[in-house]
Formats: sequence, structure tokens, C-alpha cells
Amino acid sequence: MNSMARSSRPPPPPKRPSKKLVDREALESVLETLVEDPHEREFIARCIAREGPPHHQAASYALLRLLAEVSRRMGAVASPASRGKRTRVHVAPHHARDDDDEREFSLALPEGALARIEPDPKRRAAFEDALLDGPTHHALANVAMVALIEAILVELDRRGER
Repeated sequence: MNSMARSSRPPPPPKRPSKKLVDREALESVLETLVEDPHEREFIARCIAREGPPHHQAASYALLRLLAEVSRRMGAVASPASRGKRTRVHVAPHHARDDDDEREFSLALPEGALARIEPDPKRRAAFEDALLDGPTHHALANVAMVALIEAILVELDRRGER
């Protein structure tokens, strides 16, 4: 093989993020105002921090920490959604049990967040479904991010900023 052929190959993939990047206790702190039950909060943090590929864990962690920092600096306090679609447990088919369709987390997608960008209820429902679809760790991270964004937007509204 000549040197020209070798140089046309794509570079090797970057190293995968280390699981050591994700601080589960810090993640639990981010979730503290969103999930009242400490056992469920710990379980949700563990799902986000330890399930799925390491790059998903690190990305979800970084985004949640950044949103929490913006929220903290603004004085915006996220709270559990009183209404909204609940995050369901998605279990791989080979692990599924008969009662898995009934299992939900208390962490719910805030109803007001998506209404800000999509007034049509059918289209909004499609966005909600997209945020809640997929592996549980994705859905939980998505819902927590939307809840933090909603708290930030509510604070901006309170300040009269549009």
C-alpha cells in the first residue's frame, strides 16, 4: 500500500469520554428541585449518568450542568411539573415484564415549555413524543433539560424580558 492511500483514510475516532467525567452527586443536585423523592432522584441520576454510551452520559451531564448554572445565576428555580407527560420506563424487550407499561417516573415534561415554540397541539404532541422517545436515559435527560429551560424562560418572563 502506498503512502497516498494511507493518507486518504479518515482519522481514527476520538477517544471516548471517561465515565469519570460524570459526577453523579452533582447530577443529583441538579435534579433536586425537579424530583422530590430522594430515591427516585438518585435512580434518575444513575440512569442519566451510567446508562447508554459514555459519550451520551458525558453530553447529557454537561448540558444539564450548564443549564443548571444558567438557572442558578438567574435565580430561576425549576420545580416538578404538576402537569405534563410523564417519562416512561423503556426496557429492552429481553428484560421486559408484564407491568413495564405502567412504570413511570415523576419527572414530567412541563406543558408550557413547548407551547412557547409550537402553538398547534398536534405538532406540540409530536415534539413531546420525540423528547420522550428512545432509551430511558435519553428521555430523562431531555425532560430535565426542558424543565430547566422552562424555569429560565419563566424567570425571563417575570423580569419582563422577551
